[in-house]
Amino acid sequence: MGTNFFWLDSPCDHCGRYETIHVGKSSGGWTFSFRAYRHQLSDDEHPEWGYSHESPFGYPVLSRNDWRKVFDTRDGFLKNEYGTCILDPVKWVDALAGPTPEERYKEDQEIRRSIFQLPAHEEWRDAEGFRFKTVEFC
Repeated sequence: MGTNFFWLDSPCDHCGRYETIHVGKSSGGWTFSFRAYRHQLSDDEHPEWGYSHESPFGYPVLSRNDWRKVFDTRDGFLKNEYGTCILDPVKWVDALAGPTPEERYKEDQEIRRSIFQLPAHEEWRDAEGFRFKTVEFC
């Protein structure tokens, strides 16, 4: 069981519409997994097929520090899939616990055994040990 988190970017002052951008997922027994966004498409990506990993922010989001930058500099708000608003997204992302070496080893072993193992360019850990994926989450 997991909980997805979304950044509701640049709400319109007139109609309240916004772009919904997936931030990541918290799953029981796992450390938080972030969604990554590259700035440009690679040669094998085809946005018309729905496989685009291009960043909606105009710059890459590939680490926890990059998500801090999004939350700190952009107009928007953070909610989970159940509608709960996170009042201070920067404080929230700072409070996420990084994996211990034991958790990291266990998660890496489970990922290696998984049938969903992704290529290294689609799944990695940032400098703090947080997991990042460029693909949609299950």
